[in-house]
This record gives sequence, structure tokens and C-alpha cells, in this order.
Amino acid sequence: MSVTFVLGLARENSFTIVKDDCLSDLAFDGRPRQTLRGQDGGDTVLYLNSFSKSLVPGLRLGYLLVPGRFEKRLILAKFNADIASPVLLQEMLALYLQRGLYAVHLERLVAQYAPKRRCMAQAILASRHLSLPYPEQASGVFFWVQIPDAVDAVLLWKRLRLQGVKLMPGTVFSLTGSAQHFLRLSYVGCPLEQIPERIHCIDWLLEHQAASEI
Repeated sequence: MSVTFVLGLARENSFTIVKDDCLSDLAFDGRPRQTLRGQDGGDTVLYLNSFSKSLVPGLRLGYLLVPGRFEKRLILAKFNADIASPVLLQEMLALYLQRGLYAVHLERLVAQYAPKRRCMAQAILASRHLSLPYPEQASGVFFWVQIPDAVDAVLLWKRLRLQGVKLMPGTVFSLTGSAQHFLRLSYVGCPLEQIPERIHCIDWLLEHQAASEI
């Protein structure tokens, strides 16, 4: 399903797309990013980004690009929620951005995470029972992995927790529970040398356990 098709569908049916892009600043291909908002020729996309994931979790600052028709309502909603984000933190972040320090910080993060990202991708592709059904994105810190249809991701997740393997079942990210055969994997908190071992553990369970026994 192409971006053009999705944007066209939104315009034809008068609905708004909310795009949460909080990890897109971690780009591993070195290319300028083309956001969904940037490809929107109208006022279809409401775009969110945050510095909490890529910079400091406790910062709690981000930004929102909105179609004009939502601007007043969102400003009022923000005011009703907490009046405003701390001005001092906003000024500090603005100065950090203006001096180019955020760009330097992102370069360091990409250099730190790139080997882990490559290692996990290679381990997944080398596995017997895991697959990457969608084109790999050049940003972010997650892999969306498909498992065999006979296995329920939630049951597998419970078994893997006992083995010390941390991941999230796809159903957590679905309103309808339709992603029961998917896993979300992250390499950030896992030491590089342990990534192949963890992927092998997932693959081994899928190999040796029937869906009813997992």
C-alpha cells in the first residue's frame, strides 16, 4: 500500500492521519527523511515528534505540525492539560538545537546502534521461523517480525519472558488483536554479543514447541 494511496484515501473519505514519528530522527542510511506530512499536499496529516525518546526521557518536550483547522482546538487542549511546557526547558532545547548539538548527539547514537541493528537484521534473516514481511525502515530502533501462523505471539511472549528474552507481542499494538502472529523486537537494551543468542532462542522455541504447548 503506497503513501500516495493512503493520502488519497484520507482525502476521499475526509479522515485525518495521525503520524507519530518520534524515532525517525535516528536515520541509519544518511539520507534526508521525507515525512508523511511533507508528502501531504493538503491538510490530511497531523504530525507528531518528540525529543524524549532520542534525547532525554525526562525532558517531555516534542512538537506537533497540524492542519490549520485543528490549531485552535489543540492549543486549548494543551492549555487545559498542563497550561504549558516549562519555558526554561524549551529555551534550553532551542539553544541545544541552534548550536547543532542535537545533530552531533544523533550521529553518536546512530554509530552506537548501527552494529546492533545490522546484527539483529542478519540474525532474523538467518533464522528458520522468523521473517521481515515489510520493507526494512531506515530509521527507528524496532523490527516488526512475523512468526508462523500456528503460533500465538502472546503465548510465545510469556514463554520467552521465562527465558529472559524481552520483546512485545504484536497484539499490544492492534486495536482488533489482528497482529497475533507478529513480534516487535528492539536491539537497544541488548548487548551486541547477545543478539544472535536471543534470536536463536526465539527460533528454537518456534522449532520445538507446538502452538498449543507454548
